[in-house]
Amino acid sequence: MEAKKQKKWKKSYTYVLVANAIYIAIFFLIMQLYS
Repeated sequence: MEAKKQKKWKKSYTYVLVANAIYIAIFFLIMQLYS
């Protein structure tokens, strides 16, 4: 049960990292457009 909980947490954490990477990429593109 503990391992299953950890696996689920790790998967959701991966989604957070992917979302952060996308936000950073969009922010960088906007900075490039307006600089």
